[in-house]
Amino acid sequence: KSSSMNTNLNSANVDALQRILAAVPRWTGVQSAREALGLQDHVLLHAGPPLPDARQLPAPMRHAAILSCLAEGWATDRASAEALIDAGRVRFEPTAAHRASTPLVAMISASTTLALIESGEGANKVRWHGFLGTGGGAQMRFGSCDPVIVERLKFREQTLAPGFAALLSAGPVDLLSIARSALTE
Repeated sequence: KSSSMNTNLNSANVDALQRILAAVPRWTGVQSAREALGLQDHVLLHAGPPLPDARQLPAPMRHAAILSCLAEGWATDRASAEALIDAGRVRFEPTAAHRASTPLVAMISASTTLALIESGEGANKVRWHGFLGTGGGAQMRFGSCDPVIVERLKFREQTLAPGFAALLSAGPVDLLSIARSALTE
């Protein structure tokens, strides 16, 4: 029995490795989470597994949730954002359940600009959605509750997203070539 389990495990590992090596990820566009994922208002996506109690968030995640509520306009100040979260009026879901990813404690809300990453063609095409950062300075992903981050999120949606969309209209960006270049630098 052990021999057949090892054979099955080896076969599964070979299959997984072949799929990884066949992937050719390309950055093909940008879209809001509302457009790309059908994300509704008052839903925030987070890294990691489902939360046991969304009202008991660790401080860094709570800060990111507060900033998301403010950026979306669901709340007008920190206290009203905390009240929404404490009342359970904000739903939290894992990013992986939506084929998305976000760094550290950053949250994805409906208006969050996502990088669309694709690999394969036709029936074999796979799409993933990545959190698009906001440049240097204070960042949501580090768990700060600095109000300047809300302005940076708005800058991403109003300025960076259209700029990236224009650049990507010329064609997709091969992400493996960037990774290879970074590794050799």
